Amino acid sequence: MIFRDGRFLSNSQLSWGARVCRPLFLLAVCVGLFACNDSDRGSLAGNEITAEARLDLARQRYKARAPVVMTAVWNQQDGEFLAGAQLAAEEINAEGGINGRVLQLETLEEEQFVSGTAYQFYKKQGRYRNEPQFVGTTMAKTVLRNPDITAVVGHSSIPAILPAMVAYNNAGVLFFGGGSSDSRILWSSTRFYFQFLPHDVVLAKTMTQHMNHLQWGKVYFIYEADRHSEQLVELLRAACASANIRFGGAVAILSDTRSNNASTMRMQKSIAALRKGDIDGLVVIANSGLAAHIVRESRMLGLLQPFMLTPVSNPRLFTERVGLFGENVRLVTLRRDAYQVDEFHKRFMARFPDKTADIAASQGYDSVQLYADAVAIADSTDPTLVANVLHYRLTSWSGLLGNYTFVDREVQNVKYYVRRLVRQKDGELTFVKDGAGE
Repeated sequence: MIFRDGRFLSNSQLSWGARVCRPLFLLAVCVGLFACNDSDRGSLAGNEITAEARLDLARQRYKARAPVVMTAVWNQQDGEFLAGAQLAAEEINAEGGINGRVLQLETLEEEQFVSGTAYQFYKKQGRYRNEPQFVGTTMAKTVLRNPDITAVVGHSSIPAILPAMVAYNNAGVLFFGGGSSDSRILWSSTRFYFQFLPHDVVLAKTMTQHMNHLQWGKVYFIYEADRHSEQLVELLRAACASANIRFGGAVAILSDTRSNNASTMRMQKSIAALRKGDIDGLVVIANSGLAAHIVRESRMLGLLQPFMLTPVSNPRLFTERVGLFGENVRLVTLRRDAYQVDEFHKRFMARFPDKTADIAASQGYDSVQLYADAVAIADSTDPTLVANVLHYRLTSWSGLLGNYTFVDREVQNVKYYVRRLVRQKDGELTFVKDGAGE
């Protein structure tokens, strides 16, 4: 049997060509394995089990009331996603688990794969031109070595999500992606993938509406040089054109600008030229650290126009690095004002007093709670049954970020809001609700 499109196909359901070629393919794989050198054998050791075997094991474990095992993949640069997921697991188990079964949360940190010595060495040699695929696939295969895993939440590395999604689908594992709203993922998403962020079109519309309320007539874009940011710039340009907001230009910034003198000089030259222009506002599309660097450099060069930032995964990191240069910067975020959110913040700070209950924490909490509720309703960890619950039975699940409704695996009813960074009387910088447009 093989696993395809969310179900297992027997040999009788395969085409004549597939039935004939499959044994030949398996023979070729076996020959390849025996032909591997010692280092190759080491890398192949511990490969994940087949999707069919994983499903059988999941059914046996659930029947035996064994722990329900899921993995949270997180990045230490991206806020408190892991802490939020851990709090959810602790609260679920304190209330009796999932239909009497303990929820066991495994963790995997992304940075070790991106900064690994071998990976960086081969990347410099040009041997890993498709490094996102390499990183995403390697992370997924590391997770899947545990045969008890039935679901994965997280993955903040945008380019690596797509290959990871494919690996999880082939293994018959549910994947709740919270790190990207890239449309390429939605176009190729599978039955077992669920997107936690609203589509980029929603983000572009929210930002354009706020620009109108601020009476911005002409905008300039400073964005991180990657494919997803470029795609978002095009969506924003189209949205601005529809709202009669003029496009004043754009510049792409390398993610390593802070350690690259040539890139820093290029950015400074572009920013300095804006001082004499008629730009009403600047939009920054970058990660937390790079966004802070761009704002600081701009203010130090005398640029006074207001900034609006696309969502950053770690607002606290941005605030710490930008300092007072970031005063009055506007940030688009998923944070909403609700009693449910306030109560979560109290519980989170009581459990993790040295951390911040940011959006990443809410995402981690929601993703674990949603999976637990879906398993409880399905009374199974069978990925097809759990996916059916998410599609057809949990039609409006109330979470910290909004009411989740999945249409074609894309979340609905989760909205973006705009916050402004202000200095309190005690000198502390904090994001507050921006009156314009809300």
